[in-house]
Amino acid sequence: MDFRIDDALLDGPGDHHSFQKQHHGSIRDSDARWIVLLLAALACLGDHVNTNLVKSFEQELKDNFGGLSQSQFNILYFIAPEVNIVLPLAAGFLITRFNLKTPFHWFAVIAIIGQAIVSIALWTKIWTIMVIGRAVGALGGASLAVARSVIVSKWFAGKELSFALGAHLLILVFGRHLGYYMVLWVYNWSAELYLGFLAGTMGCCC
Repeated sequence: MDFRIDDALLDGPGDHHSFQKQHHGSIRDSDARWIVLLLAALACLGDHVNTNLVKSFEQELKDNFGGLSQSQFNILYFIAPEVNIVLPLAAGFLITRFNLKTPFHWFAVIAIIGQAIVSIALWTKIWTIMVIGRAVGALGGASLAVARSVIVSKWFAGKELSFALGAHLLILVFGRHLGYYMVLWVYNWSAELYLGFLAGTMGCCC
Protein backbone atom coordinates (compact mmCIF):
# COMPACT_ATOMS: atom_id res chain seq x y z
CA MET A 1 0.00 0.00 0.00
CA ASP A 2 1.80 3.04 -1.25
CA PHE A 3 0.85 6.55 -0.19
CA ARG A 4 3.08 7.99 -2.92
CA ILE A 5 0.33 8.09 -5.51
CA ASP A 6 1.11 9.97 -8.70
CA ASP A 7 -0.01 13.61 -8.63
CA ALA A 8 -2.08 13.11 -11.77
CA LEU A 9 -4.05 10.37 -10.01
CA LEU A 10 -4.67 12.61 -7.01
CA ASP A 11 -5.82 15.56 -9.06
CA GLY A 12 -8.13 13.58 -11.30
CA PRO A 13 -8.62 13.89 -15.02
CA GLY A 14 -10.03 17.39 -14.87
CA ASP A 15 -6.87 19.02 -13.53
CA HIS A 16 -4.09 17.75 -15.78
CA HIS A 17 -4.84 18.63 -19.40
CA SER A 18 -1.40 17.56 -20.56
CA PHE A 19 -1.95 14.18 -18.92
CA GLN A 20 -5.17 13.79 -20.88
CA LYS A 21 -3.55 14.73 -24.18
CA GLN A 22 -0.95 12.02 -23.76
CA HIS A 23 -3.77 9.46 -23.70
CA HIS A 24 -5.78 10.94 -26.64
CA GLY A 25 -9.09 11.30 -24.87
CA SER A 26 -10.58 11.45 -21.43
CA ILE A 27 -8.58 9.23 -19.14
CA ARG A 28 -11.63 9.00 -16.89
CA ASP A 29 -13.19 6.76 -19.53
CA SER A 30 -10.22 4.39 -19.50
CA ASP A 31 -9.52 1.47 -17.19
CA ALA A 32 -7.15 3.71 -15.21
CA ARG A 33 -10.06 4.91 -13.08
CA TRP A 34 -10.44 1.43 -11.57
CA ILE A 35 -6.78 1.42 -10.60
CA VAL A 36 -7.33 4.79 -8.93
CA LEU A 37 -10.33 3.34 -7.05
CA LEU A 38 -8.23 0.42 -5.81
CA LEU A 39 -5.35 2.66 -4.72
CA ALA A 40 -7.72 5.04 -2.93
CA ALA A 41 -9.17 2.17 -0.92
CA LEU A 42 -5.84 0.50 -0.20
CA ALA A 43 -4.34 3.77 1.04
CA CYS A 44 -5.85 3.33 4.50
CA LEU A 45 -5.87 -0.40 5.11
CA GLY A 46 -2.82 -0.19 7.38
CA ASP A 47 -4.43 2.66 9.27
CA HIS A 48 -7.63 0.64 9.80
CA VAL A 49 -5.61 -2.18 11.36
CA ASN A 50 -4.32 -0.03 14.19
CA THR A 51 -7.37 2.20 14.52
CA ASN A 52 -10.16 -0.37 14.61
CA LEU A 53 -8.62 -3.44 16.24
CA VAL A 54 -8.24 -2.08 19.76
CA LYS A 55 -11.63 -3.42 20.84
CA SER A 56 -10.94 -6.83 19.25
CA PHE A 57 -7.77 -7.21 21.32
CA GLU A 58 -9.09 -5.73 24.56
CA GLN A 59 -7.87 -8.47 26.89
CA GLU A 60 -4.53 -8.78 25.10
CA LEU A 61 -3.98 -5.04 25.43
CA LYS A 62 -4.84 -5.08 29.12
CA ASP A 63 -2.36 -7.92 29.66
CA ASN A 64 0.30 -6.20 27.53
CA PHE A 65 0.25 -3.12 29.77
CA GLY A 66 0.32 -5.15 32.95
CA GLY A 67 -3.37 -4.94 33.74
CA LEU A 68 -5.16 -1.83 32.51
CA SER A 69 -8.26 -0.73 34.38
CA GLN A 70 -11.50 -0.55 32.40
CA SER A 71 -11.44 3.25 32.54
CA GLN A 72 -7.92 3.32 31.10
CA PHE A 73 -8.97 1.03 28.29
CA ASN A 74 -12.04 3.17 27.60
CA ILE A 75 -9.81 6.24 27.24
CA LEU A 76 -7.56 4.28 24.91
CA TYR A 77 -10.52 3.19 22.81
CA PHE A 78 -12.50 6.43 22.68
CA ILE A 79 -9.61 8.86 22.08
CA ALA A 80 -9.72 8.22 18.31
CA PRO A 81 -13.49 8.85 17.87
CA GLU A 82 -13.23 11.95 20.05
CA VAL A 83 -10.46 13.38 17.86
CA ASN A 84 -12.58 12.69 14.77
CA ILE A 85 -15.61 14.71 15.89
CA VAL A 86 -14.59 17.88 14.03
CA LEU A 87 -11.52 16.73 12.13
CA PRO A 88 -13.23 15.72 8.86
CA LEU A 89 -14.57 19.27 8.56
CA ALA A 90 -11.04 20.65 8.99
CA ALA A 91 -9.73 18.16 6.44
CA GLY A 92 -12.33 19.29 3.93
CA PHE A 93 -11.28 22.91 4.46
CA LEU A 94 -7.60 22.06 3.91
CA ILE A 95 -8.37 20.16 0.71
CA THR A 96 -10.42 23.10 -0.54
CA ARG A 97 -7.70 25.58 0.42
CA PHE A 98 -4.63 23.70 -0.86
CA ASN A 99 -6.14 21.39 -3.51
CA LEU A 100 -5.80 17.64 -2.95
CA LYS A 101 -2.13 16.70 -3.42
CA THR A 102 -0.51 18.51 -0.50
CA PRO A 103 -3.10 17.69 2.22
CA PHE A 104 -3.21 14.04 1.08
CA HIS A 105 0.52 13.68 1.66
CA TRP A 106 0.24 15.49 5.02
CA PHE A 107 -2.54 13.17 6.17
CA ALA A 108 -0.62 10.07 5.04
CA VAL A 109 2.53 11.03 6.95
CA ILE A 110 0.54 11.86 10.10
CA ALA A 111 -1.26 8.50 9.93
CA ILE A 112 2.04 6.62 9.56
CA ILE A 113 3.57 8.50 12.51
CA GLY A 114 0.53 7.74 14.67
CA GLN A 115 0.60 4.03 13.90
CA ALA A 116 4.36 3.91 14.54
CA ILE A 117 3.81 5.52 17.97
CA VAL A 118 1.16 2.89 18.76
CA SER A 119 3.61 0.09 17.92
CA ILE A 120 6.32 1.71 20.05
CA ALA A 121 3.86 2.05 22.95
CA LEU A 122 3.01 -1.65 22.77
CA TRP A 123 6.71 -2.50 22.69
CA THR A 124 7.63 -0.24 25.63
CA LYS A 125 4.33 -1.06 27.42
CA ILE A 126 3.66 2.63 28.20
CA TRP A 127 -0.06 3.36 28.16
CA THR A 128 0.30 7.15 27.81
CA ILE A 129 2.35 6.80 24.64
CA MET A 130 -0.34 4.61 23.08
CA VAL A 131 -3.04 7.16 23.88
CA ILE A 132 -0.92 9.80 22.12
CA GLY A 133 -0.30 7.47 19.19
CA ARG A 134 -4.00 6.70 18.79
CA ALA A 135 -4.82 10.41 18.80
CA VAL A 136 -2.13 11.23 16.23
CA GLY A 137 -3.15 8.30 14.04
CA ALA A 138 -6.77 9.44 14.14
CA LEU A 139 -5.70 12.88 12.96
CA GLY A 140 -4.34 11.39 9.75
CA GLY A 141 -6.76 8.50 9.31
CA ALA A 142 -10.00 10.48 9.38
CA SER A 143 -8.56 13.11 7.08
CA LEU A 144 -7.44 10.43 4.63
CA ALA A 145 -11.02 9.16 4.54
CA VAL A 146 -12.15 12.60 3.35
CA ALA A 147 -9.35 12.73 0.77
CA ARG A 148 -10.25 9.28 -0.55
CA SER A 149 -13.84 10.37 -1.12
CA VAL A 150 -12.63 13.39 -3.07
CA ILE A 151 -10.38 11.21 -5.24
CA VAL A 152 -13.23 8.82 -6.07
CA SER A 153 -15.65 11.65 -6.85
CA LYS A 154 -13.10 13.21 -9.23
CA TRP A 155 -12.76 10.01 -11.25
CA PHE A 156 -16.32 8.72 -11.38
CA ALA A 157 -19.59 10.39 -12.34
CA GLY A 158 -23.29 9.58 -12.54
CA LYS A 159 -24.45 6.06 -11.74
CA GLU A 160 -20.86 4.85 -11.87
CA LEU A 161 -20.05 7.01 -8.85
CA SER A 162 -22.52 5.10 -6.67
CA PHE A 163 -20.96 1.79 -7.70
CA ALA A 164 -17.45 3.16 -7.12
CA LEU A 165 -18.30 4.34 -3.61
CA GLY A 166 -19.85 0.96 -2.82
CA ALA A 167 -16.82 -0.92 -4.17
CA HIS A 168 -14.56 1.42 -2.22
CA LEU A 169 -16.40 0.59 1.00
CA LEU A 170 -16.31 -3.12 0.20
CA ILE A 171 -12.52 -3.05 -0.18
CA LEU A 172 -12.20 -1.24 3.15
CA VAL A 173 -14.39 -3.78 4.97
CA PHE A 174 -12.45 -6.65 3.42
CA GLY A 175 -9.20 -4.99 4.42
CA ARG A 176 -10.45 -4.56 7.97
CA HIS A 177 -11.12 -8.29 8.28
CA LEU A 178 -7.83 -9.13 6.59
CA GLY A 179 -6.01 -6.85 9.03
CA TYR A 180 -7.62 -8.55 12.01
CA TYR A 181 -6.49 -11.99 10.92
CA MET A 182 -3.04 -10.70 10.04
CA VAL A 183 -2.53 -9.20 13.51
CA LEU A 184 -3.99 -12.32 15.13
CA TRP A 185 -1.66 -14.59 13.14
CA VAL A 186 1.44 -12.54 13.99
CA TYR A 187 0.42 -12.39 17.66
CA ASN A 188 -0.17 -16.16 17.84
CA TRP A 189 3.15 -16.76 16.11
CA SER A 190 5.26 -14.38 18.19
CA ALA A 191 3.23 -13.93 21.42
CA GLU A 192 4.10 -10.22 21.05
CA LEU A 193 1.19 -7.86 20.39
CA TYR A 194 3.42 -5.03 19.21
CA LEU A 195 4.64 -7.13 16.28
CA GLY A 196 1.08 -7.57 15.05
CA PHE A 197 0.38 -3.86 15.19
CA LEU A 198 3.78 -3.19 13.64
CA ALA A 199 2.61 -5.17 10.63
CA GLY A 200 -0.25 -2.71 10.36
CA THR A 201 2.21 0.17 10.53
CA MET A 202 4.20 -1.37 7.70
CA GLY A 203 0.96 -1.63 5.75
CA CYS A 204 0.66 2.16 5.99
CA CYS A 205 4.10 2.58 4.44
CA CYS A 206 4.09 0.06 1.58
